[in-house]
Amino acid sequence: MWSATAITALAPWPPPRDRSELVQLKWRLTEVENILHLTAEKEALGKQRAGAREALTAAQHERETRRKERIQLWSQHFLARLQAVVPGVERARIDLDA
Repeated sequence: MWSATAITALAPWPPPRDRSELVQLKWRLTEVENILHLTAEKEALGKQRAGAREALTAAQHERETRRKERIQLWSQHFLARLQAVVPGVERARIDLDA
């Protein structure tokens, strides 16, 4: 993603028509500085993205674990109530995928 500072700092394209060596070197130096700045920004954003992805994965895992625990509790509750009505029932559970 381009930042506003990076866009305004870009050197004009195409390079200046003036062919003096000093102007060309100055223009190339500006381009190199811009590339270095954008590379550093890209690396920082990549680290943020990796951290966000890890946080998302952890949150998804925690949510799935909580979901399974709740379904297990409901299955136990359902079995207890079903056994109160039909004493011969030994097993009952709620399907996780339903």
